[in-house]
Amino acid sequence: MPPRKKAKTASSKKAVEQTLDDNRATSSSNATPPSEPVAEQVVVVKPFRNVRGRRGGLADMPKMPIDILLEIMALLHPRDLLNLARTTKEFRAFLMSRNSASLWKAARKQVPGLPDLPYWLSEPAYANLMFFTYCHGCLKPNIQSVYWRLCARYCNDECPGAKLIRPTYCLPAAFKQACTNLLELDKTLNLDLFLQYQLVPSNRCCRQYVVCAQSEVDEFCREWKELKSDADKLRFAKERQERAQERKNITSTLEIWARGRRQDRREELQALRCERFAAIKTRLRQEGWGADYDFMNSSDHYAFSRLTSVNKAAKLTDKAWNNIRDDMSKFMQTVRNRRLQHERRQRFIARLQMLHKAFNEHLTGLGHGARPRTIADELLPLLGDFAVMPQFRELVMAESSEDTVTVEMFASIFQESWDDLVAAWREDRKAKFLENARRGLSGTAAADADEPLDLAITTFSCQLRCSSSSSGTCMRWPEVLAHPCLRPISAPHDMHSEVDADLWFALERVCGRREIMRGDTSSNVVAFNLRLSTMRVVISACGQDPDTVSWDAMQACPVRLTCQICAQARPDRRQVFDWLAAVTHHHFVHYRRADPIETGTQWEIVDEEYAARARALESALLLNEQSGPTAYGWGRWYACAWCSKEPLRNASDMAWHVRIGHEKPTAVNGVDMYFVEDVTRRAYSGMPPVWMFSEALAENEEVKSSVETGKGFFVSFLPGPSLPETSYLSEESDATSAASD
Repeated sequence: MPPRKKAKTASSKKAVEQTLDDNRATSSSNATPPSEPVAEQVVVVKPFRNVRGRRGGLADMPKMPIDILLEIMALLHPRDLLNLARTTKEFRAFLMSRNSASLWKAARKQVPGLPDLPYWLSEPAYANLMFFTYCHGCLKPNIQSVYWRLCARYCNDECPGAKLIRPTYCLPAAFKQACTNLLELDKTLNLDLFLQYQLVPSNRCCRQYVVCAQSEVDEFCREWKELKSDADKLRFAKERQERAQERKNITSTLEIWARGRRQDRREELQALRCERFAAIKTRLRQEGWGADYDFMNSSDHYAFSRLTSVNKAAKLTDKAWNNIRDDMSKFMQTVRNRRLQHERRQRFIARLQMLHKAFNEHLTGLGHGARPRTIADELLPLLGDFAVMPQFRELVMAESSEDTVTVEMFASIFQESWDDLVAAWREDRKAKFLENARRGLSGTAAADADEPLDLAITTFSCQLRCSSSSSGTCMRWPEVLAHPCLRPISAPHDMHSEVDADLWFALERVCGRREIMRGDTSSNVVAFNLRLSTMRVVISACGQDPDTVSWDAMQACPVRLTCQICAQARPDRRQVFDWLAAVTHHHFVHYRRADPIETGTQWEIVDEEYAARARALESALLLNEQSGPTAYGWGRWYACAWCSKEPLRNASDMAWHVRIGHEKPTAVNGVDMYFVEDVTRRAYSGMPPVWMFSEALAENEEVKSSVETGKGFFVSFLPGPSLPETSYLSEESDATSAASD
């Protein structure tokens, strides 16, 4: 390291000024007078600063009397004594001599618990091993790995100056031969004690390997060559073993002391960190961050303790606090923001609980709890829907204290404006579905109708992959409001973009499951009629205008249709559909064919005589399907009439809930549970289709069974079977299963 520049002192300043004055006097006496005046040079010397750790502060120490130096050195730490020996040649010569052994012993006594000097080490070497972290091979600093068995500190076993070998591979032949000879002389000898072995962890795997010093192996071989008799060799081996065992015990003591010293140092540093942490906490409370600090959770405390300015083993001074104040304020500000948000959310939760209480009391006053629930109850707004209304939202989100908002304030709004609130909610929902319908009907005359939601072609389908979407359910207004997908179990934050996120947080914790309706009813949630083109063709085939005819008119339409595509394949039978069943038939059977607009001749109107017979059978079949706990089949949404449990997709599951939860022996559709989107099959698939069979099939057993169970009747205008009897029976079975599906 190059020497530092000498610092200027007050004496040097006077010397510089005196030198300048002498130079001026000399130049004025020897030079000719200048024609013009010369400006005098001014030298500015910086004032003296007392720098900590300044070099040269002990420059006069060698000039002190020897008795004073001895008194000082007797009180030094071994580390300081060795550092002093490295300053000048005079100190090195003095401290490295054997006459200074008493100074080193006195220095060792300054260290509590330090083991005695090992017999094979000198005092400076012992101090260098225990108190300095330089590599003994390459002088690399901050080396913490100590090879205690070798009494050396190396950066790694491959250090060029270490000269270590692995006994497994690198022992010389002379050493191996000596060990072989010793075993021949005495088989009880432990050859592992001849050398000092050090276990070293491998960098490439989790195992360890052994190294030893090359110098020790060379010393062993050199001493072995000088031995002549077998008795000398045995004595040498035993002495070597005893010395190695003794050295092992001593180095173990050194290692234990060093480990304890490191542990003490860690505890000391940790105590300083804890003291600094407590001081910072006190400063924060003094500056007004006490409430925010108390709000911090375990994660915040961990993050706070890991800050560089906090996790430091140094006392907190006024100057240090001024340096870290901005960082502390920045961290605590984030905590304060979360605390204020938490308090805001808790205020919202408390007020929503008041709203919940007022809502339940009002429903009780209306008699809702004294009667079973019906489909009409599914079309009413629930607690979450009321909470996002402006009248209630203003009270919930008011920035006033808790005492200014009471349950009576919410109850008065319910009592005074219940009908208006329900009507406003229905109008808002209707406006969203009306917008969806007009968008789906764009480009047609139906888009300009006064009430597009009343048209027969206006239906909706769920796009969220529920059972209703997979079965192609055609939902109508207003029954679509009862569809469970519009009231999800966990409300996403984008359901109402205009609602504050903290209010949503409170709603999710106060409102029950499915008590908040989606604000978004666009095509990505509820799609407009996916069978629009098919419906238009079928309605036209019934003699009605699809742009003007209403849903009620088509449901009351007596016209019945037969599929000409199916008639071409099986001319001896015809399946009779109402208009909605015809749409369902095309969707599930002929969906891979060309667009129905291009196949407008697909449907044929049935004569009124046969249509009347078909309508009578349809009514009887529909009545049979509506009886029993699983009347509407698997995969539909069912709700409980005795509680507000979320709807289930299976009638059997809901029937089990009614029996177990409400102790009803049997669950009856329409009494104990109900289909949430409608109460009749006609709402989603039309009337049950019936069959017209040729009289030539009167002897067919399967056809006779269908006629006897009310699923079809014989007619005279259909031709007989065109297939052989054996082939016909298999085709008849397939057709019957398709008809039942």
